[in-house]
Amino acid sequence: MTYNSEKNTRLRARQLQLLHVLHMQIPEPYAEQITQEDIALANAFKPCWTHSLASPKHVLTYPHEWVTKKRSLAAVLRSFLNKLCPLINEDQ
Repeated sequence: MTYNSEKNTRLRARQLQLLHVLHMQIPEPYAEQITQEDIALANAFKPCWTHSLASPKHVLTYPHEWVTKKRSLAAVLRSFLNKLCPLINEDQ
């Protein structure tokens, strides 16, 4: 896997964790598609500690399409899981 692909997968891991945490505070459409298993994998691969919109600089966000377009988050989750499995196997 190329460096850019791995970097993107790490970014997606952090973004998914953020959306999941924010969804528990303020429900977002389609965010319920993220399962606890998805979050556990994302957290194991790239833990994210910026689960807040209160961070002053460089706030981690997620693509707005994930909560406005029905199939966007589902497609991202499929892609994320497909790219994550080889990376996890490389680390072991």
